[in-house]
Amino acid sequence: ALAFDSAVLGRLDLRVDLARGTVSANVGTPAGQAFELAEEAAGRLQAALGERTGRAAQVRVTPRREPFDAYA
Repeated sequence: ALAFDSAVLGRLDLRVDLARGTVSANVGTPAGQAFELAEEAAGRLQAALGERTGRAAQVRVTPRREPFDAYA
């Protein structure tokens, strides 16, 4: 698992899991445009993971919920 900052998408949280014959990636993004752009690119990531690992690949993109602090 790793987190990195993209100039275009903001902070992305990436978790890659390997199982027997499969590889999966879960990508957490800020909600809104960043989520939409990442979701559009999910197919390319899936193809690249499958090609490079020789495993069946799956990618899931989810909008990240940001914490909310409120003080009265």
